[in-house]
Order: sequence, then C-alpha cells, then structure tokens
Amino acid sequence: MAKIIWAGNTFFAPCLTDLGHEVIYINYPAGSVLRWEDLPAACRSGAPDLFVLGDVSAPPFILGVEAFPCLTCFYCVDSHLHSWYPRYAQAFDFCLVSLKDHLPLFSSATGMHLPQDRVVWCPPYALRKITATEQTRASPKNWDILFVGKVDPRVNPERVAFLQKLKRIIPSLDWRSGDFRKFFTEAKLVLNHCIAGDLNFRTMEALACGSCLLTPNIGHGLQELFTDGEDLFIYNPEDLPALGGLVRQLLQNPALCAKVAASGLQKVNAGHLGEHRALLLDRIWRKQLQGNNATQIVQNRLARKADIHARYLKLIYLLFAESMELPALRQAYLAAAKT
Repeated sequence: MAKIIWAGNTFFAPCLTDLGHEVIYINYPAGSVLRWEDLPAACRSGAPDLFVLGDVSAPPFILGVEAFPCLTCFYCVDSHLHSWYPRYAQAFDFCLVSLKDHLPLFSSATGMHLPQDRVVWCPPYALRKITATEQTRASPKNWDILFVGKVDPRVNPERVAFLQKLKRIIPSLDWRSGDFRKFFTEAKLVLNHCIAGDLNFRTMEALACGSCLLTPNIGHGLQELFTDGEDLFIYNPEDLPALGGLVRQLLQNPALCAKVAASGLQKVNAGHLGEHRALLLDRIWRKQLQGNNATQIVQNRLARKADIHARYLKLIYLLFAESMELPALRQAYLAAAKT
C-alpha cells in the first residue's frame, strides 16, 4: 500500500484509507504557500509514494511541485473557473479531471507536456450512500420542486435570474441552502443549476438521495453516465417554457418520478460514490508502479523541471505576484517565478 500526502480539499481521500493506504493530510494554509521543505517532517520522512493536491479553487498554494521527489497528482475539479489549471497541472505526473470535455486541455492533445494516458476523467461523485433512515424520514414531501445551493445575487446573479424567471412559470418552485440531504429527500422534484456549464457534485448527491432530478444539458460526459428519462431528466436552460411543461408533467406522474429516481439512485450506488473514485486512483497507482514505472516517471519529470517551470509555471506565478493583496504572497509568487 502507498504512503500518500494529500493537500487541499480532502474529497475522497478517506476512502483511500479504507483501501489500506496511509494518508497524511495537509490543510490549505490561507494566506501562505508551501514548498516541499515546508511540509511537516512526518510528510517528508519515510519516502512518501504519492503526493495529491485536491482542488481548492484558489491560487496555487503548493509551489515547486515539478521538483517533488515522489509521484504527484493534481485532482482538478474547477477547470471551468480557472483557465490557468491546465498549465499548472504540467508540474504534476498525472492529473484527475472532473470535467470530461476539458481533458484535452491538460494533455499532449493540445500541445501540453502530460501524455494523454496520464490525464484521467474522474467524474463528480456522492460522498456516501444515503441511509435507509435518511431516505424515509421525509414523508410527506414538503416541496413540489426545490433547488438547494447558494443563491446570492452578489456571487451568482445568473442563477438568481434563472430561478426567478422559472418561478414565474412554476410558482411552487422554491430554493434553500443548508443540509442538502435533508432538503433533497423532502422534495418531489430536485432542480439542478450549473455555474459556467460544469457537471457539478449536486448531480450525484441528489441522485444518491433517491431524488427525481432535473438537470441541465451541459455535456462533460453527463449522458455517458446517465440516461435521460431513465435515471434523471435533462432540460435545456435556454427553454424555460419547455422546462415548465416538463415539471408540470412530472408532478402529475409520481409513479414515473419514483421509477426514474430509483434508477438514478441505483446507478450512483453502483459506480459514483467516493469509494469508486478512490478505487480509480488506486488502479492508476498500481498501474504506474508496475515495472518501476513510478520511478521512471519521477526521474523524467525531474530531468525536465527547469523546462516545465519556464514553459508552464513562470507566467502563472508572475500573474499572481501582481494580483495578490498580501505583500508576503506577492513576494512568494515573485520568488517562485524566478526559481
């Protein structure tokens, strides 16, 4: 089993422990950055096998990854928000990418350094199965159709506008924030809305709650994972009258809603939980270790670290050096650019 240093968001890391791997966590150090020599001694001792950075959707806080002495992985979720991610990912040995349509942006398919077979689709997932108690505690349903998530005109005005327009067509539409598992199980229909066209985790979490889900047609492998009308319902966010008609049709057909919700739940439980994403990383790890592949991959990266820095990282660090408000961060990124 592997000794893994995991920095940033933990995502499915606990499931790696369940598989027998040793996982050491490094928290995101707000207002500072880390290099290899800054990691706690417990992380740097005993020759760790793998370093994983879990996407924190923030400026890069791990610097010098191209010189790390172990196999490295970037788990990228928010590539729809950060255009610099594909370049930063070139400092790593392989990359897990949540949004399937973005895979080519990270690999040699578009002139990047990483080979295509080391840029792997890792779709969103539900953290765990919903318990029988959670499934049955909400009866009767309290909402016809419900959206659960952040609805803030300062943060996502397009979502606010979308929901307000739809509410004029479907007056019983409501939205909440908070305990999504509780709210999802209390709604006849769960509405998903995506920011910047991403396949979000809300898709999986709603299905994992046994909800009848309506989600926008956004690509990124959605229809490879689920079948429209069988596991969930896909709508065109540009055609609100059609969405309103679909909602009214489904509210009049609870048996169909229950059948589709059950199918979606079965598919998530069978292949889209945190444990399944941990198994994906575990399989990659085992494949890379065969025939000392990991050692060769690391040696090849170390031999090219100056080129990786010059081609992919320097510009990122210079841009962040200009944009940071904290003087210490400006200096850190400027120093990283000059390394």
